[in-house]
Amino acid sequence: MKKKALLLGVFVLLYCYNLNGQNSTIEFGITFGGNFSQFTPEHKVGGITYLDYKPKLGFFAGGYANVIIGNNFNMQPELMFASQGTNILVEDIQVYDSEGFLISDSDYESKINEFTIILPIVFQYLFNDVFYIEAGPQLGYIFNVKEKVKKSPFEYNATNNTFESNVFDLGLTLGFGYKIAENLAVNLRYFLGIIERNGTLKSSVLNCGVQFKL
Repeated sequence: MKKKALLLGVFVLLYCYNLNGQNSTIEFGITFGGNFSQFTPEHKVGGITYLDYKPKLGFFAGGYANVIIGNNFNMQPELMFASQGTNILVEDIQVYDSEGFLISDSDYESKINEFTIILPIVFQYLFNDVFYIEAGPQLGYIFNVKEKVKKSPFEYNATNNTFESNVFDLGLTLGFGYKIAENLAVNLRYFLGIIERNGTLKSSVLNCGVQFKL
């Protein structure tokens, strides 16, 4: 999977270089913004939710290359660093001692921080000079994951545990953008993971960003 990600990145760079060599219009820029991310789905037993994923606030920053590929159509590969993850809530955990007496009844709360390199490749359709929609695949490489426990019914209360997770993520992103000025635009995107990580969970991320053309 790591080799496939590298080959995809090299292919995109070579494609953009080839278009630039053919005098095609290609523009470079920087992008940054905030996100709300969480894992899905909730874990339920008998219709009752016992593990609930809550949104977590994060950020992203990186660069892009915007390439005109036809009338009203652009392709925009991006390379960004992102802080994503989720908040975890498990309600009413009861802990008993060896003799069966209840010694603790409390919630479990923690925050998962995932530091990820993401490669979206979006295709844009321009309705006019200022408004466009975009969609495409997105690949992510998760190079660091930490869990910070906020509340626990157990004896320990660690603050930096290693959270086991797959290092690769793959999904689809969909959104729209608005050009405020010639060199400045804002956009809103939603990313949904299409592969199951750890056998069950998927990523869900809402991004709100700013793009500045260099």
